[in-house]
Order: sequence, then structure tokens, then C-alpha cells
Amino acid sequence: MDRMEKNIIPLTSRSFKIGKGGLYINNKNDNKIGMMLIWADWCGHCVRFKPDYIKLSQMLNSNKITFPMYSIESTVIEQGDSQFKKNLNFRGFPTIKFIDPSGKILEDYTGGRDIGSLLRAICDKHHDKNNLSCQLY
Repeated sequence: MDRMEKNIIPLTSRSFKIGKGGLYINNKNDNKIGMMLIWADWCGHCVRFKPDYIKLSQMLNSNKITFPMYSIESTVIEQGDSQFKKNLNFRGFPTIKFIDPSGKILEDYTGGRDIGSLLRAICDKHHDKNNLSCQLY
């Protein structure tokens, strides 16, 4: 498995549980909204996007984790059972999903794949607008 970056938490199919109303990340107890990247190492769009995802994580989490960011790679997804794959609910690579404070996988992010677009979406919907990183965009 390709390592993403120290501030990005890699997930496996065992990192999830199916709960009431959807799919949840196990043992997520930071009470923070976050983001998850579903990617494949053979996907050209993913390979081009990954450096921006890493840079965004560094911007938002340079001193401490303020916005948890996760990743799960296609070969790891394939190791999961059919219920997991169904509940992960994605159609292609890369897919970006928001995660609520309880660990529930939320809606897909459908905006631009550049850092500015991602940061605007995070700041508009899910983050402390007084954070310096949000003030940059």
C-alpha cells in the first residue's frame, strides 16, 4: 500500500462499521468533521490529485489535527466484504467524502479538485472560519 502522508490517516475495510443510518469510521472520538479520499494507485486523476490532498492536510493540520483527513486505496477496498463496499457508496476514483464528528461517512464532495476549491468547501460548510487557512481563500 502506498503511504500518503503523516497527517493523513490510512484506512482499511476493518476501519469501518455499519451502523444506524450508514457507514462509520471505528473509534473516531476526536469530535471533528473530516474528509476521506477514496483512490487507486493506477488512477491518473488520483495520482495527479494526491499531492494537493497532502498539501491541504499540511495546511490544515500543520501543528495539530484540526481537520482529520483519511484515505483508503482501491486494493484495500477490494479486501472488504460486499456490505462494506455497498455502504462505502462510491462510483469512481478519486472520490472525496465528508465525515461527521461521530465518524459517519457523509456526502460526496463534488467541487473542483484544486486546493482553493477544497478549502473553500471545507471552510464554508465544515470548519472554523476564523482559522488562518480559511482566511487565505
